[in-house]
Formats: sequence, structure tokens, C-alpha cells
Amino acid sequence: MPKPSKILIVDDDQEICNLLSQALSPLEYEITCVQDVSQALGQIKQDQFSVVLLDLMLPGPDGTDVLKHIHKQQTKPEVIMLTAHSSLETAVEALRLGAYDYLTKPFRINTVRSAVRRAVDKRRLETKLTTIYNLSHEIALAQNVDQAIQAVLDATSGVLEFESCGIWLIDQEKDELRRHAARGSEREATFRLPLSDEKGITVAVVRSGEPLYVPNVKDDPRYVAVRASTRSELAAPLKVKGRVIGVLNAESVELDGFDESDLKLLSTLAAQGAAAIENARLYEQAQQEIKERRQVEEDIKQHNAQLTALNEIGQAINATLDLQETLTLIADLSIQLLDVEATSVLLYDKADDDLQFAAASGLGANLVIGQRLAMGQGIAGWAAQHGEPALVPDVSKDPRVFKGFDRENVFAVRSSMCVPLRSKDQIIGVLEAVNKKGSDFDQDDLRLLSLLAAPATTAIENARLFEKVDAGREQLQALSRRLVDVQEAERGRVARELHDETGQALSSLLLSLSMLEQNAGDPVAVITRVNELESMVDRTLENLHRLSVNLRPASLDYLGLAPALEHYVELFDQRHSITSRFETIGLDDERLPPAVETAIYRIVQEAMTNVLRHAQATRVDVLLERRGDQIVTIIEDDGVGLDHVAATKSGRLGLLGMQERAEMLNGTLTIESSASAGTTVLVEIPGVIRNA
Repeated sequence: MPKPSKILIVDDDQEICNLLSQALSPLEYEITCVQDVSQALGQIKQDQFSVVLLDLMLPGPDGTDVLKHIHKQQTKPEVIMLTAHSSLETAVEALRLGAYDYLTKPFRINTVRSAVRRAVDKRRLETKLTTIYNLSHEIALAQNVDQAIQAVLDATSGVLEFESCGIWLIDQEKDELRRHAARGSEREATFRLPLSDEKGITVAVVRSGEPLYVPNVKDDPRYVAVRASTRSELAAPLKVKGRVIGVLNAESVELDGFDESDLKLLSTLAAQGAAAIENARLYEQAQQEIKERRQVEEDIKQHNAQLTALNEIGQAINATLDLQETLTLIADLSIQLLDVEATSVLLYDKADDDLQFAAASGLGANLVIGQRLAMGQGIAGWAAQHGEPALVPDVSKDPRVFKGFDRENVFAVRSSMCVPLRSKDQIIGVLEAVNKKGSDFDQDDLRLLSLLAAPATTAIENARLFEKVDAGREQLQALSRRLVDVQEAERGRVARELHDETGQALSSLLLSLSMLEQNAGDPVAVITRVNELESMVDRTLENLHRLSVNLRPASLDYLGLAPALEHYVELFDQRHSITSRFETIGLDDERLPPAVETAIYRIVQEAMTNVLRHAQATRVDVLLERRGDQIVTIIEDDGVGLDHVAATKSGRLGLLGMQERAEMLNGTLTIESSASAGTTVLVEIPGVIRNA
């Protein structure tokens, strides 16, 4: 039930005060009596009264002064004037000053009660209307659901007397009713009631969509004992366009603690509350959509800026074809793009199966450049080995971290991310960034680094390709120069042999023929001279044959590669103090394509010439073998060995020519050499079919 209304009686006659108090006591009002103006003003200032019974004629300042003071208050009680001198002028003046009514002395008890009751009802109605009006104003200003709910609960507290009240909202996903906020005892507790169950007064209101008053909850089987002291309950639905979104309820510790007017008032508050909550939800949704739209716009703006930066970086790193300059640019520009403390580029070394820090920028760069990581070592090694990006916001919690390059903790690594550089499904290196400034790395940072990896990989491959082309051009020029030198040397040798041997032999032959003519009359001398001429012609033919074989052996054309090599090795063994052996496996009498036979013959010829000139060997073995569709040739000696890398770069020993001949047939030429084991030349030519 509502709290008793407060009544203030102001009269200098104590008997009148006592009489009025006795007359109003059956109405269960809370009554206060004072005898003068100062006491009256003090009571009005410190308390809120619903009705003031005010004697017009008081000692000192009279009742009109008190009435004027009350008229200035923000919260005004209803004033009933008491006077012993009734006149029309007095009544008009009292009403003009704001009095609700006036009574003349002597007055009847029932008249007093009736007047006070009407004034109290008027005051209560005004309080309710004011509360509803204020609620409308407050909910119009609510910008979120919590504010709207608090405004509804504040309004309910202002017009109803209860032990507790609360707002329950429907959770559609969980199909339950949840108490969102409450006032009174246990207001912080959260309760949930399944909508599929029959239990709960509030659940019954949700199902019916109508307000409900239960004077005695103990008699209602639907009641759920949220509080043991509850005896009666009011509940009204929160409805928006016919749809129930929740319930506003109030509980009292008294039996039949509310009445129908309270139910109507609660329903009015619930209606306004529902509209307020729905509007707040729509406002929150609109604000969230605006926020999301702004975030999207900001993300698009940031993304465009990143794409612009990536495009500029791509253009910059692809503007140079110098590999080291390209790597340095990638490290320097990525540190700006990602706003990090340090970046590095690691390249995969296939020969050693590890990673080398080829370039670095930022703090600690001097600690890592030139250092090497085994595959799988550290976060970068892990990224290269698994071919996956790695994001480590806190390296202290990751066991993969490798600190071997900074044992003195010169540069503290807090966070790291690595992206593998992939070209044609092969890992060629890793791009690494450490310590994002101002925050930790996130997935957006990893995405940006991954986007940078693509143009970086292209730039690195282009620079490598240019280096290969440039090196190939140099090799081709060296090969061309050597070809010219070899041709000139061969021509010189042929010219010398033709001049020194064949020319001399022909000159001797002409001289002998002339002498034969002179000795025509001497048969013995003729026979002797003819024998000399035959020997001379035989030697000349042999020299011409040897010269022809050196230029291109006829056996290679008529008999094939294996017999030609066997003959060449046999002659090499006879002419030089190097034990030479030849063996063939899997070829039998097979003929190979002419291009293959010529290339292998010339490679063996060049290799054995190198053995003769440089190896200081005592033995050389040549093996020719078919392995499936592959022809394998091995030339192995026991000489002093050679630095084949330096020899290849310098163009010495004909190695470039040998390598070019192998590569022209899509083959490979591999040289293994050591001081203790001599040199082995391995030639592998794939896809060789039998020549028809």
C-alpha cells in the first residue's frame, strides 16, 4: 500500500489542532500540528506534505503570508484555508493565492474529512501525472537501453510503494525471460525464467500480453519465490506494436498490497517504458551502424593508404635489378609501412639448407646481417620450414624464439611476425618484422606483411634472374672469346702441322721424284728411291689421318660414341705416361643422337686434356653408362685437384665450354675435387633415346 499522506495543520488554537487531528486520524494520515508561521515555514521546508490546513488569522504574519511562501515552492502541497470570517472576498483572495479550498469555523467533521480526502487524491493524481510527464521527458533523452530502464524504475519508485520492482526482458536466442534491472532488496541479482515453462507471474504476463495483479502470491501456483517475503505482485507487459518485449513488475510484502489504480498506473509506466526501451534499442542500433560505417570508411581509407604504400614500395623495389640494393630497400621500406622497430630479409641457401640474413633495417640490424639460421630454428626458421606465416605477440611465451644473435640483450625482441617468401611453390626466404610501435601485432599486421611479401618475392627473383642473365652474358662473352682463341689455336696448329710435316713431306717427295728421274737409267737406284717414296707417303698419310682424327674422328660418325671414346682413351694411354682406362655399361652397340655423341665426346676430350695439362695425375678412368633414359659420363683422375668454382668464374680449363655443351642438351655437369682424391667430372644427359 502507498505510504500515508502527510498533513500539516497550522493554527494558533491548540484545541482546533487537536480537534482536526482527531477528525482525520481514521483516514490514517500522518499528521503534524504547529501554532505559528515560523514553525509552519520550517516544517514545509524540511518535509513534503500533501495537504496543509492553514488558519488565515495567525499572530504576526498571517496565513496569506504562508500561502504566498508555499506558492513559490517547486513542490506545492494542497492548501485548505481555515477562517472564522467567511466572505466572498476572503474566498476569492485565498483561491487567487493558490488555495485548493477553504473552510469556515466552526466546521463539521465530515466536511473537513471530505475536503482533505479530495485534496489528497488531487495531490496523488498530480504526483502520478508529474511522474509520467517526467518519465516521458527522461526517456526521450535516453540514449541507451540501460538509461531508459533506469528512468522507468525511477518513475515507478516515485508513484508506487513496493518492496522491490524490476524490468524483465525477453532473450529470444535462449527463449527465456531475464531480469535486466531491479530496485529494492536483491536488486543486483539476475534471475532467469524459461518461457517454455508454466512458472512465473512475469512469464504468464508475457504469454497473455495483459497486465496481472496477484493479491496473494501464495495462492497462485505460477509464482516463483524470488523473494521469500513477497506477498503480492503487480506485473504489466512491455509491448511494442503488439509484440511483448518484456515485463515491468512490482512486489509487496503485504497481502493485497496494491489496488486496481496501481495496476493501471504500472501499465501506463510499462507502455511508456516499452517505447523508451525500443527507441533506445533503435538508437543504439543506429549508433552502432554509424560506428560500424565509420569504422568501415576508416578501414577503407587505411586500406587504400596501405595499398598506395604497397604500390609505391613495389615500384621502388622493382626499379633496381641489383639484388643487395633490392633486399636493403625491402627492409628499409617495410619498417616504415608496418611502423615497427626492425625488419629483416632472410634468403634460403639451398646448398647449405639454411637461411641467411641478407638485409636488415632498424634496431639490432648490425647484429643479424650475415648470420645464418638452420631450417626450423627460430620463428623465421619455423616459417620457412613449414611454409606458413607466424604471428607471435609475446615472444617470452613462445618456445620457438632464438636469441643466439643477441646474447647480451642489446636489442629486446618483444613481438615478432614472419612471412615466407614463396616463388613457384618453392620457399626462397622469409620476411620478418619485430616490435610493433605502441601496440602488439595483430592479424591486420600479418595480412599487410603478407601483401608486401608478394612484390618483394617478385623483386628478389627479378634481381636474381638479372644476375644470372648478366653472369650468363659474361660467360657467353668469355666462351665466345675462348671459341675464337681455340679456333685460332686450332688453325695455327693445323697450319703448323701442314707446313712442318705435310709440307715438308711433300717437298721431300718432289725432291725424291726429281732424283728418281735423274736415276732412271739405274734400276737399283730407282727401286731404292721408290721404297723411300712409299715410306714418305705412308708417314704423310698417317700425319693427315691423325690431324683428321683430332679435328673429328671418323669413328664417331661411322661406329658411334662408345667405340670412338674407347679408341681415343687407348691412344691417350699410348701417347702419354698416364694410365688410361675406358668402360661402358648398358650401351652395347647402341647409337645415340649425333648431338649427344658429339657433346659427350668433346667433353671427355676437354676433360682429359685438362688432366694432361694440369692434374699431374698417374691414372684417369672414363665411364660411359646408360641409366634408363639418362646417359651418364664420369671422368675421374687421381691428380692434385682444382678449385672448380674459381676456374669456372675465370673461364679457364674449358669448363665453361663443357658446361655449355651439357646444358644445351638439358643436362648437368658437376665437378667434385679435393687435394687428396683428385677430380671427378660427372655429366648427366636426360631423355636420351636410341638413335634409329
